[in-house]
Amino acid sequence: MRKFEIISICLFLILSGIHLIYYSGWTHDDPFITFRYVKNVAQGKGFVFNEGERIEGYSNFLFLVMLIPAEYLGVGLLFMSKLYGFFFALAALFLFTRFLLQYYPEYRWQRLLAALLFSLNGALSFWAVSGMETSVSLFFVTTAWIVFNKELRNGMKDFPFSSLFLLGAALNRPEGAVYFPAFLFLLFLFYLKRKLAMNNIVPWFLWFFIPFGIYSLWRIFYFGSLFPNTFYAKATGAAPSQIEEGILYLVGFFKQHPFLILFALSLPVFIWNEERIERWSALSIVIAQIAFVIICGGDWMPLSRFFVPVLPPLFFLFQEMILEFMQRLKSRDALFRWRDALGLTCALLIFLSLAQERRITRPIVYSVKTETLFKPHIAIGEWLRDNAPPESLLAGEEAGIIPYYSELRFLDLLGIVDPHISRKKGAMHQKVDVDYVLGRKPDFVLLYTLNSVNDKTPLKARMLSGDVLMNAPRFRQSYRPVRSFPHGNDLLGRDFLTLFVLK
Repeated sequence: MRKFEIISICLFLILSGIHLIYYSGWTHDDPFITFRYVKNVAQGKGFVFNEGERIEGYSNFLFLVMLIPAEYLGVGLLFMSKLYGFFFALAALFLFTRFLLQYYPEYRWQRLLAALLFSLNGALSFWAVSGMETSVSLFFVTTAWIVFNKELRNGMKDFPFSSLFLLGAALNRPEGAVYFPAFLFLLFLFYLKRKLAMNNIVPWFLWFFIPFGIYSLWRIFYFGSLFPNTFYAKATGAAPSQIEEGILYLVGFFKQHPFLILFALSLPVFIWNEERIERWSALSIVIAQIAFVIICGGDWMPLSRFFVPVLPPLFFLFQEMILEFMQRLKSRDALFRWRDALGLTCALLIFLSLAQERRITRPIVYSVKTETLFKPHIAIGEWLRDNAPPESLLAGEEAGIIPYYSELRFLDLLGIVDPHISRKKGAMHQKVDVDYVLGRKPDFVLLYTLNSVNDKTPLKARMLSGDVLMNAPRFRQSYRPVRSFPHGNDLLGRDFLTLFVLK
């Protein structure tokens, strides 16, 4: 690499590293669901949340497996998951920057716009160090896309490494499987145009299909279901409302990245160019992800987590649009007025994107600094571990931190790790079955409430599951509230986790 390229790569890695470190103190409830599975696997209990119950309550198989050696070695799972996220994000940035440098020999600094957007992106930094598997998916999708472009230009005559990276993406997240048919469709189009031979496509297909098929059969045999339990808990609401939520999620993503609105509006102008196959492969990934998001209804978490794995091809398309317009304006605008205006508009929109990110994450960053977000969950879990009998059954509305630290058997009122509730009718977090819960006779029930047991006013639930349960006569007859743990702060909002015990 030349000196300019080395300096550019180092600069972007440093920028991204600083951004990642800025968010490194935060985590949330979901990673601890994975950690509990990791602990049970390491202890020889199998892929279970509660011992003896085969429920696929995770949706990150590869990431889970990657954490098992850390549990054996006694390395903290939260620390290790953040370390994985940090380095996989930087690895994806390194590969993406190298790709841009090699792809645009005719440009200098202009070819690095997408890498700059990537290194400054808040959603990437926020989720990479959250303790979740997001940046592992990002790495596999980015690498698969880059390698696929090289293979496609060579007529798919090389060893199909892109299939293996697509396999990694599919093993890491359920939606990772959508990129394979997106690329397969593209290969089929090239076959119809007689630019590819079928004997070059078949090996690429088999290197993904056979191992993924074996993995899918194992899941059906082990868990008794083709889809993870998280799918039934989160993505099985009424189709119209599900699609509406997905569209709102997509709109929210564009609000967080307003500069991409320019790209969306101008997409038809520049995309049709058979020589630029990288555009087509990038577009196929982005469309596949958008389709998944709309169909599944998006996600409740901030900063558009589901779009992080496709940020490199998306930013690449945005950069292609900018460079295309710069080329077209070159011969028509001798004084570069329109080109300067375009650059200024992009810079302004990028600044607005950064400002939007800071606005969204400010309550979370404040909560991390004041230790008011998830420290209370850890304290509650440790209190239950020290005070509740080990054979107790705990029911609650979050299946992560508190069950992990309490080490008690857990009944998930939201259905993430409960197959009965997850298959009830309703949207995410809207599924309730009072008779089922009370029939299990949990020894403790932990619910989010808007007020404390010490208040003179009646307890009010924060979530639907708690509201339905607390208003059930059988619940009021069988359980009594004993303690409320304060949670939250002025920016995030204040509430309580109230513990009910079986009378």
